[in-house]
Amino acid sequence: MVGKGIFKALRGDRVRVVLLVATAALAAAALLGSLLPIPATSASPSGIPSSPASETYVFVTAWDNAPPPGTFKEPRGIAVDSGGNVYVADTGNYRIQKFTANGVFISGWGTEGSARRRFREPTAIAADSAGSIYVGDTWGGGYEFQKFNSGGEFLASWSLLYGYDPRGIAVDESNNVYIATAVGYGLVLKYDISGQLITSWQCSSESTGESHGIAVDPHGYVYVADPRNSLIYKFDLDGHFLTSWSHTFESQFASDTQLAVDGAGSVYALGDRHVVKYSPTGMLLSQWGEFDSPHGVAVAPDGSVYVVDTGHSRIQKFTAAGVLVGQWGAASDRSALRHPEGLTVSSDGTVYVADVLADQVMAFTRSGEFLTRWSTMDYPSDIGTDSSGNAYVSGPGVPDLGSRTIYGSPYGIRKYTPAGAQLNQWGQCCGSADTQTDWASGIAITPGGILYVADTNNDRILKLGPDGSLIVKWGSLGSGDGEFSSPEGVALGPDGSVYVADTLHDRVQKFTADGAFLAVWGGRGDGDGEFNRPKGIAVDGDGYVYVADAFNDRVQKFTPGGVFVTRWGSFGYGEGQFDTPLGIAVDSEGFVYVADSYNNRIQKFERASPNLTSSAKQVDRHVAQGGDVLTYALTLRNAGRLDAPTVVATDTIPAGTSFNAGSLSATGGVCSESGGLITWTGTVNVGTAVTITYAVAVDAGLPKGALITNTAAIDDGANPAFSRTVVTIVNPYQAYLPAAARGR
Repeated sequence: MVGKGIFKALRGDRVRVVLLVATAALAAAALLGSLLPIPATSASPSGIPSSPASETYVFVTAWDNAPPPGTFKEPRGIAVDSGGNVYVADTGNYRIQKFTANGVFISGWGTEGSARRRFREPTAIAADSAGSIYVGDTWGGGYEFQKFNSGGEFLASWSLLYGYDPRGIAVDESNNVYIATAVGYGLVLKYDISGQLITSWQCSSESTGESHGIAVDPHGYVYVADPRNSLIYKFDLDGHFLTSWSHTFESQFASDTQLAVDGAGSVYALGDRHVVKYSPTGMLLSQWGEFDSPHGVAVAPDGSVYVVDTGHSRIQKFTAAGVLVGQWGAASDRSALRHPEGLTVSSDGTVYVADVLADQVMAFTRSGEFLTRWSTMDYPSDIGTDSSGNAYVSGPGVPDLGSRTIYGSPYGIRKYTPAGAQLNQWGQCCGSADTQTDWASGIAITPGGILYVADTNNDRILKLGPDGSLIVKWGSLGSGDGEFSSPEGVALGPDGSVYVADTLHDRVQKFTADGAFLAVWGGRGDGDGEFNRPKGIAVDGDGYVYVADAFNDRVQKFTPGGVFVTRWGSFGYGEGQFDTPLGIAVDSEGFVYVADSYNNRIQKFERASPNLTSSAKQVDRHVAQGGDVLTYALTLRNAGRLDAPTVVATDTIPAGTSFNAGSLSATGGVCSESGGLITWTGTVNVGTAVTITYAVAVDAGLPKGALITNTAAIDDGANPAFSRTVVTIVNPYQAYLPAAARGR
């Protein structure tokens, strides 16, 4: 049963591993062969409507805790485009940053991962004459070679053969791409602009040879750095050897170092602390600088030389003669989210995130401002809090598959103070005894500290007391009611009901607080109410259930009984898009937080609705006398985040007045008057206003001090109806009225 909570799905060009483990052994055939067969389930909810979703959720904000622009962590590669813009491979932060020639930040892209616009170890970078940017990722996992436009939009990718790690990239005048690899004998690969391999060649006759830095000059020559043999090779564009020379520096190249060439064909190489400039034939021309492990060098169209001073986390700019003219950059002071999975919002509004790859818990405000972090168990899967703000973290306690030796946390559940001090731990890995767990993926906590744990590999739910003692357990492997296959999410309703994401059965099951079965809904698919590996689950204060439908890249919302309400999301990295959302939480105000796991960020949403509460009623006279004409105006304003298509406004002609026929008008919609009642119907779109006006005549003979009261009722069809009122006072002797009443 070990590892059963790890599942993969192949969809298009993506292989998803939702519960990550840091060893390739977990994907071995021996593991797959040991898994029990997973019974299919045909369970599906009754009463799921086929009509379009009746609610809309809109994006509010997102955060990834990425370091500020212009800061670096182990930067290595650098390139300059034809416009003089500078691109830096910020390797340790898994991103590319773009700057002006003087170091002003323009834009950036990338996050950790092996997919489009994601990187594991971006080291090599180059720009072609059309402005495209090529990035080599040493551990790209199928995305070792990616192409972007100058704004960071993904254009294409190519996978290299296993072990052909890209260490350098260069582009010639025809936009052919040359990749230096770490393969023995210094293999160089040449591709055309569409990614088709044109040719390849070996730089060295020695098996120890490696090609790292590579550059192509305007005259059609290719230069390759072989750090193992302390050589620079020169070839023509087809790989024919021309010459080589020793890199006469006091030490070998730094690993992954680049080469660069200028318009005259001069070659710039890096050593541990200097830039060395050679003629096209290898004659030493000059050397300069004082760096700490420099890794990247590039030459701009104007001849300026840029150096990535890796050890000092900065970029330095020089003239062609080596005169320093500027520098920018600083060490990153924080790390971005690497793979957020568990997510909860405490009673005080703190958002806690369990980051699987960072082995950390991070705390944020509800707007995404970083508060604190602390280290926790290996691969923390989920997190919850009690009424005192204590945090409970669940995780696998991962064992070695062969020897069953524990190399992760030996306990599947840990309790921390809000500041991250550990208080207790339970659920020793790995077994099925009452005091043990085997991959505790999901966790939920009552305000009083009762714990519900999704014990994934044991296919059961554990209910534990505040001291970790077992209260009750239920579940076993199977497809019947109350049976599970790798349950990975658990959540509590306001009435104490327990909801379980029965992940490999693609369904949700509902139970009483002590495990009595109540309901089930779901089934494999991408339709309303169907799932593809549901993981995270949450319940709001009204009992509505939210499910992170991981492989469908969306969130679904249901009634407490499982009737589909709405859904949102699709695959992508834009606002409101997801890449394998694994965690979800709802705060006391109804905001929904989603752990967009493979986009390495948290997204926040709110239910969109019209908001007409800023609507106003006006009258042109607050003091009048018999025979005067009063003009009323009702302005409907929608300050919400959703159009109001079915607004109804009613306005009764006030007593003591008579309607002026023909005075009724509106700037939109349909209005009418009948029997002294004004009725308006229509749409008020977000950010717009509609004004309804009409006039009445004040009856003669109204007593002094009489009040003419006019009230309009407004119903937007989505929120409670409300009203707006104005008052006019009748007095033939206006000059004797109190100042507060005159002229209002």
